Amino acid sequence: MTTLYVRRENFAMSIGPLPTEEQRIKLHGLVAAAFIEIRLLGWAGESEQIADLADAFHNIPREIYGWGGWNVDITRAMLQSYQDKYHAKSYSGTTNYVSLFDTIFLPGGEQGAAGQPATPL
Repeated sequence: MTTLYVRRENFAMSIGPLPTEEQRIKLHGLVAAAFIEIRLLGWAGESEQIADLADAFHNIPREIYGWGGWNVDITRAMLQSYQDKYHAKSYSGTTNYVSLFDTIFLPGGEQGAAGQPATPL
């Protein structure tokens, strides 16, 4: 069995600035979308995909408030890894989490002007 996600121990962990309140609100929406997809996948009996999607998202609610350390690049890599594995197939409920994440944060961990998202979600 191969490891699906890039694990934190594979990175020299650098903690970036925490998201702004506006970014947190948008990230909450992203997590909610993941829960909706988890529900759809549960009805379809896709337990491995459910576990992988939960793994990609489970630290976001804590890390955006400073628990453990927030890193935009690592979070984006986790979402990208999930998408690389599953989004080749199409099903009802597919969400492009990386694209939505990129509307909140510019690629490369940068924030938009004055700490604001690059574009609205």
